[in-house]
Amino acid sequence: MLKTKTITTDKATLLVVEVKKKFTLRGFGLYYLDGSGYESLPNDNWQLLGRLPDITEKEYSKIVNPETDFQYEYKYSKEVFNSLLQANEVYFDNPYDNKDEKFKTKRPFCILGIRPCDHIRMSNGEFRVCLCKQWEDFQSKVFDKERTYLFIKVD
Repeated sequence: MLKTKTITTDKATLLVVEVKKKFTLRGFGLYYLDGSGYESLPNDNWQLLGRLPDITEKEYSKIVNPETDFQYEYKYSKEVFNSLLQANEVYFDNPYDNKDEKFKTKRPFCILGIRPCDHIRMSNGEFRVCLCKQWEDFQSKVFDKERTYLFIKVD
């Protein structure tokens, strides 16, 4: 299943899609070039703008306006677009990632070592949400920038 987010601006309706691997567009979906399958896009007519790291300032200016979008002053359309992504809960980093480089995973370890680990009883009797639970909840909003593509809805 694709990780997607639909975002509407004054200029366009956008679809942010994280793909698993290389693809080609066919009909209303993505056909993976290795022959492993097909995944449908939401029911609309979508035009591919490109992979996020490859989209130019000129292309961003067609979908956002640095002078009118958002309350902050931005000089470049790409800055506005990045802010738009965050405002719509599309992130590229998980703040709960394990930062210790000696571990091979970014997922924090459960302090209690049990699953599911929804909370921890502190010595003072309070309950706190475990970091691994917070990481899991936030991870659904984290897109891999290298595998994320932007589509625009066309009439």
